[in-house]
Amino acid sequence: MDIAKTLSSAIGGTSLMSLFSYLVSDTKHKNFKEPEVLSELIQRVIPDIKDKQADLAGWALHFAAGTAFTAIYDQVWEKTSIKPNIKSGAVMGALSGLAGIAIWRATIAMHPKPPIKDYNSYYKHLMLAHVFFGIAAALSYKHTKTSGNNI
Repeated sequence: MDIAKTLSSAIGGTSLMSLFSYLVSDTKHKNFKEPEVLSELIQRVIPDIKDKQADLAGWALHFAAGTAFTAIYDQVWEKTSIKPNIKSGAVMGALSGLAGIAIWRATIAMHPKPPIKDYNSYYKHLMLAHVFFGIAAALSYKHTKTSGNNI
């Protein structure tokens, strides 16, 4: 695994996905901001946690998920004939969107105090946000120069 390429594409993909989610949230007047939703889920389970700690945890979880997805992408791009480009990024982003939706559904179903939201709209948004994530991750991966530090 090329850690520099994987981290670079995780940061690029997760950052673009976050920007997309923040812009859509502001436009639609709904909270589709994944780190904020994660923070809210954390605060409902740990009510004594400070807002800044919950916010930091939400962002950390969001970037950790992006890194996990990108580590899988790295293996696909390195071990198959599939190469990082807009098409493969969009397809892998859509597949990640399906996985992400399944994870969010399970998390919300198991959560003792889930926030009341329009989950169908949230899940539709997640799918499109993951497509943007996949495209940005692919393009970041493709354009990251490596230092030869493969693991």
